[in-house]
Amino acid sequence: VKGDVSPFLRVVDNLFDACTVPKEEVKAAKKWFVQWLAFPIQNPGVKMFSMAVLLGAPQIGKSLLVSMVSRIYGDNFHQLSTNDLTSQFNGWAAHVQFALGDDIIGSDKRAHATEFKTMITRDWVVVNEKNIPAYKVRDCINYIFTTNEFDAFFMDDDDRRNFIWHCMGEKIPLSEGKAIREWV
Repeated sequence: VKGDVSPFLRVVDNLFDACTVPKEEVKAAKKWFVQWLAFPIQNPGVKMFSMAVLLGAPQIGKSLLVSMVSRIYGDNFHQLSTNDLTSQFNGWAAHVQFALGDDIIGSDKRAHATEFKTMITRDWVVVNEKNIPAYKVRDCINYIFTTNEFDAFFMDDDDRRNFIWHCMGEKIPLSEGKAIREWV
């Protein structure tokens, strides 16, 4: 539906534009990220084989941006908990296409890194719900994580599955954040 997307772009700009890298790198990263968000919406069921991590101070719009996108997915969105990553039961994964890990910090980051690599690149997921036999579905879940902590994830220097952006934007004033949420 055509309409005004300036509130969405305002949040994206706040997360990307204050960075200290050259402007052409910021522009390229912002373009990649917006296209990464848009492609699975334009092509339902596609798996991106990469995850996005937005790192930065609180109240600059990381979770606000994800909440905007999550509304598009509706019931096919899931906010992960640490328990979702460690439990033997994963019924949440059966119909999800977009998942947010908001400030998930585990005690064993190296083990989680291996799990994330599997989650990002697997073609199939075995869904294990309580009291019903496990079954296999095509995995079309794309993951985004937000964090305020620089050491939230363990990654190798050559890991190419992760898009990590250090967001250096300003805190979004409460009144503006409320207006954006109303727009959503």
